[in-house]
Amino acid sequence: MIATLLQQGAGFVACVIIIILTEPNINRMDCRAPLLLRLGLWALCVGAAAALLFIILGDVPPWPAVFGAIGISCYLLGERRLGSRKKWERVRRDYA
Repeated sequence: MIATLLQQGAGFVACVIIIILTEPNINRMDCRAPLLLRLGLWALCVGAAAALLFIILGDVPPWPAVFGAIGISCYLLGERRLGSRKKWERVRRDYA
């Protein structure tokens, strides 16, 4: 019972993070963005939304899927953090 709730909770949080981080990136892309990148982000967003729907309907995701979703959300969070750090270093270097 507790393991089931833990799986659903971790999967839910990871899928919400994936959706929150991929959707703005998809909206900001223009026609010059590589097709493979656009399809990859779209597939991540749609897959996370489908997993979220199944979790809300009561399905329990397997542990490998939960760990995969957690890994992808950590990657997206780290990528966002590194991007803002590079921007800050670029601004700081311009004023130095």
